[in-house]
Amino acid sequence: MANDKLVIFGKAIPNDSLIVELFNPTGNLIFRTQLDVSPTGDFAAIILVWPEPDENKFRVGTYTLTVTSSMSRDLSISKAFNYQVPQIEESKDLDIINRLDLDLAIPSLANINQSIPIIAYATLNDMPLIGLEEINATIIYPDGSNVTIDNFRAIEDGVYETRFTSNSKGYHSIILHAKHQDLMITKPSIINIIDGKESTSMDALKQDLDMAIDYLDRRLSNNTSNISTEISKMKDSITSMESSIGQLTSLLLPIIGMIVIIVALQATILAKRK
Repeated sequence: MANDKLVIFGKAIPNDSLIVELFNPTGNLIFRTQLDVSPTGDFAAIILVWPEPDENKFRVGTYTLTVTSSMSRDLSISKAFNYQVPQIEESKDLDIINRLDLDLAIPSLANINQSIPIIAYATLNDMPLIGLEEINATIIYPDGSNVTIDNFRAIEDGVYETRFTSNSKGYHSIILHAKHQDLMITKPSIINIIDGKESTSMDALKQDLDMAIDYLDRRLSNNTSNISTEISKMKDSITSMESSIGQLTSLLLPIIGMIVIIVALQATILAKRK
């Protein structure tokens, strides 16, 4: 291609003079030169630097290079080669960036020697990933030891499941690894493994708590009912008081009227005496 060098080298008759000719794809001679051979018979030279292709001499296609000895015209060699322009790939407008996601589902509490499921949901660009290349889970036990399990099986599109058991009590760390093409992702989780006695104790504690909550609910309901009853009684008392006050007022009005009349008569009598 353009700017590449056309180089020839080799061995010939010592002190010979080689005739170098170059023919283009149409068979026309476009370049000719002479090359001297050293006393040891070695030769090497840059014949030309290829220009940009054109429609005349240096067009794209198959060229023929011929080298002929000046001392013996019968000694000649030809070599064919291609002159071409490299194809430039069209650049993509946007590079698609794939995104691998992984959701992990695992119980938070389990018993010793119980079969515990580990379920993973893998997606590629938010679509269920069918045919995940690699998936495994590393289980780290409470004592620091660990084991890796990779016997996951696909149960639905993008959903993979495996199971494990443990005879150790305490918190276990579950680290899920997934790989697809050049994408990798890791998801952690924790599960607490207890024995059956602890489970029974916890169930009993849960029942006690439920009973206590029910008792508090009943007490609260009773107290609320009692408060409502007392409020109702207070309303009745206030209504009775209002009725009594009305009756008392009706009795006092005539008495007050008589007192007013008596006071007026006394005032009249005093005025006549004067």
